[in-house]
Amino acid sequence: MRDASGSTAPPAVKQLFGARQPAPVPGATEWVNMTMNRAVKCNEDHSRLSFSAAWKAYQKLLKSNPVTGRASYFGAGCAGWPLPAQTTRLRHGEGSLVLAGHRYEFMSAYEYAARMQAEIGGRIYTVDDDAHSSALRECAADLVAYFTTGRIDPGCPGARVPTP
Repeated sequence: MRDASGSTAPPAVKQLFGARQPAPVPGATEWVNMTMNRAVKCNEDHSRLSFSAAWKAYQKLLKSNPVTGRASYFGAGCAGWPLPAQTTRLRHGEGSLVLAGHRYEFMSAYEYAARMQAEIGGRIYTVDDDAHSSALRECAADLVAYFTTGRIDPGCPGARVPTP
């Protein structure tokens, strides 16, 4: 599918699946560190389930939602995590904080940025799209400006919908 050619694949599909990730640059910062991601999540998860309890809850979800249940995440990633859960204490700080929020994203809803701002302060940088982490690509100039000048615009349009 990734190397599809010919008239059967629409241009938008070719663009989406034809894009290749660049080779990692030696010594560059990792794009995603799943070990760190899991450690942060599991160190704060007070509701950790054993694998069997998580599987039972997932089976119950599938039974009660036969059409959409399989789209749900089976979450036993923290089962057996050896460290005790720690509660993060949020508070307002003195630093310059910018919270990025994608207006139409489902993974981390825009409302979460507003709730976090109410808890800890800072400013919301609005990315007007539904593409998780697109700010790194589509709004890079604003991000660089923030880290070099301390100032940032209120947001950017984000990822454009490809035209067929």
